[in-house]
Amino acid sequence: MNETYKQRWYQWLKELEEANIIEVERCVLGQAGEELKEWHLHGFCDANEKAYCCMIFLHNVTEKEEKVTLLTPKTRVTPLKSMLILRLELTAARLLAQMKETVARALEKR
Repeated sequence: MNETYKQRWYQWLKELEEANIIEVERCVLGQAGEELKEWHLHGFCDANEKAYCCMIFLHNVTEKEEKVTLLTPKTRVTPLKSMLILRLELTAARLLAQMKETVARALEKR
């Protein structure tokens, strides 16, 4: 085995061990037993010639803390047919509105 590949392999294994450090919080509306005072959804979108995207953040306030969490990002590649940036911005805004409605309904069911 080539020494360069061997070093890269061991480096990859070392980095893979560090993947255990990553923590993903599952509860976004506060910890159990905490009173949720208020929550707000914030959405952002943008577009350029190659892609458009949108994301929704949750801003929640509990007794102990105020926190902003990324809930749902979404990216789309622009169509092959040439489109104006304004049209792509509107497409991104439409996608954001659909996502925000879906997320709001899901959070209200909790």
